[in-house]
Amino acid sequence: DSFNLLVPKSNCKDGRDVYQEYRTARGDVGLGTSDLLDIDATGSHQVCDTFAVNKNYDFIHELYNAGQALFVANAGVLNKPLTKDDYKTGSKVQLFAHNH
Repeated sequence: DSFNLLVPKSNCKDGRDVYQEYRTARGDVGLGTSDLLDIDATGSHQVCDTFAVNKNYDFIHELYNAGQALFVANAGVLNKPLTKDDYKTGSKVQLFAHNH
């Protein structure tokens, strides 16, 4: 899944240790730092300035560093803007699920 492809790593906002949050949430399937290839996300306005790619996907790491790939995370499948209050009635899909 996406959390074992692109991992938040370091230099995170407000001094948060988002990598440790990732490891805690992922448990035994979380990747160790030796399994990751760092990418510089400085200026991307993300929660961290350093993310990492699973080392088994080194070709994606190379493409990203060459400016030939990018990551789109948490894009969703909405067909129109929705608020938290109206997503149940306004969405044509079951959000937050992996079954579609």
